[in-house]
Amino acid sequence: MELSYQDSTRTLGRLPLLASSPLPPTRLRPVGVSRLGGVFCFDPFELYRAGYLTSPNMLVLGEIGRGKSAFVKTLLVREHAPTTSILILDPKGEYTVAATSLGAQRLGLAEGAGLDPFAGVDASPRTLAGVLVSIFGVLYDRSPLPLEYQLLQEVTTQLISDPRSITLTHLVDLVDSGSIGAHADREEARLRRELRAQLTRLIDGDLAGVFAVDGASVALGERVVVDLRSLVDRRLTAFAISCLLRARIAQFARSELSAGFVVVDEAWSVLQHADSVREMRDLFKLARSYGASVVAVTHRLSDLDAEAAELVKDVETRVIFRQPREEVAPLAGAVGLSATMGETLVSLAKGEALWCIGTHQFLVTHRILDGEGDLVDTDRAMRG
Repeated sequence: MELSYQDSTRTLGRLPLLASSPLPPTRLRPVGVSRLGGVFCFDPFELYRAGYLTSPNMLVLGEIGRGKSAFVKTLLVREHAPTTSILILDPKGEYTVAATSLGAQRLGLAEGAGLDPFAGVDASPRTLAGVLVSIFGVLYDRSPLPLEYQLLQEVTTQLISDPRSITLTHLVDLVDSGSIGAHADREEARLRRELRAQLTRLIDGDLAGVFAVDGASVALGERVVVDLRSLVDRRLTAFAISCLLRARIAQFARSELSAGFVVVDEAWSVLQHADSVREMRDLFKLARSYGASVVAVTHRLSDLDAEAAELVKDVETRVIFRQPREEVAPLAGAVGLSATMGETLVSLAKGEALWCIGTHQFLVTHRILDGEGDLVDTDRAMRG
């Protein structure tokens, strides 16, 4: 029986779970129909508990318009446990309807108290210095030179030894030439003045409103969709996402949240930046202990640099929608596909995907069910 992409929940419900089909051992979160027969269901938490998965993380790949975001949205709303925590990082602002369906808070940066750039930072000089270097990169669009890096190290030492909480205002005060070393030479003083001027952009300049100034940052609740459209600078977007991921890691570490999803849509736009890659790697590796499933959504493997592509090794579940022919060979090598299966990726229709779960592979036709049309509609603006 041939079923369309726009199938109904009643039709999907009548399809049996065939014992002969090598389907994942769960009936939770129906996704679509396996080409071998049966309703394909996927719940990373249930499958991890059953020992079918050793890692709950997912990588979703596919060309534009092939159904990546629709799949992720429907996976989230077809849940059985409304207490599941959800954080969605949304660079294109396409999850507004999903936020309502999920009962999630919608957070638009520069609309409220702002993010705490130091959230989740421990007392380690190396960790704090890394955050300062990231802030420097956002402001200067380059890495610090040796003397500039030395200055950031001095500021790091001052921040750790000072009893006050670490805030942007506190940071600016310490960078001020009179606050660090009374015998600074002329070049050091110039670097301090320049860095101070750059930092004030985050407080009352062109970048104001994105980050908390005096520690009064926005709180990330159990379910949050962060709309990142207002951040037109990709470097700023990447740093904001690294701050959000770090804050979420800290919440999981403090046992403030239930198990849940962390979704990074359009991951290609941020995983070309070292700070975002670092936070993603930490979360990927710690996902099991925190009860989190990290879902990274991007177009193709070649969108990621070599360091970011290494994250694929920490992802046991890859959902691959149609790929251009030039991507097939490197992708097949990365995920262990045969030549025949790799060739299949070129001809997948909209809504069809190859699922690679460890050594298991499934061709799945995803389904949009009754009542989910508005949830997955990303062409509303084009239709006027």
